[in-house]
Amino acid sequence: MIIKFFFFSKENSTLISVRDKIKNVFLTFLLCSSLLSQEEKPLFLIENPLEGKKILMNKGCINCHSVYGAGGKLAPDLSLKGKAYTFYELAGLFLSHSPQMVEALELRGYEWPIFTPEEMSELFGYLYLLNYFEEPGEFHKGKIIFQNVCIKCHSLQGKGGKRGPPLDAYANYVSPIQIAVGLWNHGPKMARALKSEGLTIPFLTGEDIKDILAYIRGVSKKSESPWFITVGNPLLGEKIFKDKKCTLYHSVQGKGGKIASDIKKITSQNVSDIVALFWNHGMTMWKEMEKIGFPFPKFTQEEMSNIVAYLYFVKYFDEPGDPLKGEDIFVSKGCVHCHEKGKVGPELVGEVLKSPFHFASSTWNHIPLMKALSEQRGIPWPRFEGNEMRDLVAYLRKKYKEENEKNK
Repeated sequence: MIIKFFFFSKENSTLISVRDKIKNVFLTFLLCSSLLSQEEKPLFLIENPLEGKKILMNKGCINCHSVYGAGGKLAPDLSLKGKAYTFYELAGLFLSHSPQMVEALELRGYEWPIFTPEEMSELFGYLYLLNYFEEPGEFHKGKIIFQNVCIKCHSLQGKGGKRGPPLDAYANYVSPIQIAVGLWNHGPKMARALKSEGLTIPFLTGEDIKDILAYIRGVSKKSESPWFITVGNPLLGEKIFKDKKCTLYHSVQGKGGKIASDIKKITSQNVSDIVALFWNHGMTMWKEMEKIGFPFPKFTQEEMSNIVAYLYFVKYFDEPGDPLKGEDIFVSKGCVHCHEKGKVGPELVGEVLKSPFHFASSTWNHIPLMKALSEQRGIPWPRFEGNEMRDLVAYLRKKYKEENEKNK
C-alpha cells in the first residue's frame, strides 16, 4: 500500500485539514500494522541483518545518503562515524533531523517514504550492523605484537616457535571469526602450555586482533583467494548460546546464570572486540569449567559466526527507560501540545506502543504532518539526544498501562 503525503504551509492549510489528515493516516497505519503477526520476536534480535540494505535501496534513501562513501552526497553518511547507535538512539536521530528531509524531498518532488514496523526493524538493524565491520588493522603494529607475543609458540613462513601450529592458514581469512574459533577451541591447551613454560598469558584488545590479522595476511605467501565469512544469524546465535549451556554462567538482561557477568554489560561494539573478549575472558571461564567438571564447549566456524552476531546485537536494544524522565520529555519537547487525549494529534497508545518498531514507524510515517502542525502552532521541532527517546517511550507505556488498569 502506498500512501501519498501532501505538504502544507501556513498559507494553504488549516488546523482542521491537518487534524483530519493526521487521523486518516493514523487509521491507515493501524489497519496496515494489524495485518502483521501478533507474536513478536525477541526485541534486539534480527534473523538476517543484511535485509535492511534492500529497504535502504528500495525506499530511495541511498539517493541522498551514502554508506561508507557509496551513495548520495546530499545527506550525511549513514555509517554514523563508527558508533553503533541503539534502536531508540537511531529513532531519536531520525526524528530530530527529519524537517530537513521533508523540505529536501518536497523540493525534488519525491514522496515521503512509508515504513511498516517490520521494514523499520530491518532498516535500523542494517544501520546498526554497519559498525560490525571494522577498518583493517595495521601491519606494522601487528608485527610488533606477533614478535613480542605470538612468535614464542607460532610461526609464519617457517619462522617462529613450534609449540603451536603455524598461522599461515589464517592469511586467507578477512574476518577475525576464524581466529576466534582457534583462540577459543585451543584456548585451554594454549593456557596450560604458556603456564608450563612460565610465560605470561597475553591480554589482547580488539585492535590487537585486527593488527595481528593484518600482519599475518601481509607476511604469509598463501596463494588462495581471501575467504569472506558472511554475517551470522543472531537468532541462531542465541540458540547456540543456550545449547552450549552458556546461560548456566551468563545472564542476558538479568535472565540466566549469575556466576559470570551479564552479557549485555561486557559485550563490545565490533567483531574484533568480541573476539578479544573470547580470549581474555576465556582464561577465567576455563578454570571454572575444570573446577566443576563442566564439559568444555567447542565451536565450528558457522557457530562462532552466529554467536558473535548474537553477542553484537545484544546491545542493539536499549536498557529499560525511565518513565519519570520520559514524562518531563513529553512536556518539554512539546509532545503534550498535540498528543494528549482530545487534541489535534492521535493519542500515543495501543498499537503504536505494541513494539519499538511500531512506535518508530508510526512516528516516521506522519512526520510531514507533524512538521506542518508544529509550524502552524509555533511549536519548536523536538530534538532527541542520548536516552531521551527511550525514556519517552517508557513513560508512554507506563501511562497507557495505568489507564488500562483504571478502566478495568
